[in-house]
Amino acid sequence: MNWYRNAHFQVSNKIKKQVSEYLLKYTFPKYTNKIRIDFILYFKDNRRRDVSNFESIANKFILDALVERGIILDDDFKHYPEYTVKYGGKADINAITFQITEIDN
Repeated sequence: MNWYRNAHFQVSNKIKKQVSEYLLKYTFPKYTNKIRIDFILYFKDNRRRDVSNFESIANKFILDALVERGIILDDDFKHYPEYTVKYGGKADINAITFQITEIDN
């Protein structure tokens, strides 16, 4: 979160655009009901990390891209009332995966 707060808007906009373009590689259904997203964070080493620093930025960029692409209607509490974040363990690269689930109204 510190990085995002201090980053120049052009840098954060560039990354936001890269996330949106990356999501074009995948096919998603259109979600019209409320959703939950389950994020899993992977890191290439075992250092201690503040999960919220990674989750908040990833959540922001991914959700904005999903809205921009028309995959979800909006990322407000009415449409996106819950999410989870889990540590997935050590991986070859730092990465985040996510799964979208429609939930009952």
